[in-house]
Amino acid sequence: MSRFILLALLFFVQRANAQMKVFEVGQYGISPQQDAFANTKALKQLLAQINQTGGKIIFPAGRFLFQFDSLHQFFLIKPLGAVKIELEGAGSKTTLVMDIEEANKTYTFFKCRTGKNDPSWYFEVKDLQIEGPRRYGKRGEKNPRTTAILIDYGEGELVLENVTVK
Repeated sequence: MSRFILLALLFFVQRANAQMKVFEVGQYGISPQQDAFANTKALKQLLAQINQTGGKIIFPAGRFLFQFDSLHQFFLIKPLGAVKIELEGAGSKTTLVMDIEEANKTYTFFKCRTGKNDPSWYFEVKDLQIEGPRRYGKRGEKNPRTTAILIDYGEGELVLENVTVK
């Protein structure tokens, strides 16, 4: 009996994984070098849709600009749940993948991985908040003040602006 239950569980897990929807951001009006406000508005709508259907968002390699007042408004609105972000690949083939986790779970908010130098390198941010126009590079160094959030991973790097890492 326990073997039957185990096989049934494996079947349902495989079926659920096979049906995960994949959303290409370009189909929803999000594009590299586009206005930050337009990208942010489109991404909010896409996240709301994914919260209803499940799935993941794929960004092609490139530079994407997002602007908003609060990450709580953007990612942590309760219906949207938590967002997990990973980098896959390296260089111009790097892909950013955003997986929407179960709604209302924000314990692992932001996780990034790049294969540029070390495939096992990653950093994790658990409570992401904006406290002012600061920019952090991938190693946490402070750069000149700016006013937007920039995701730039065309060369396998991720740059976050207006972010305070706690």
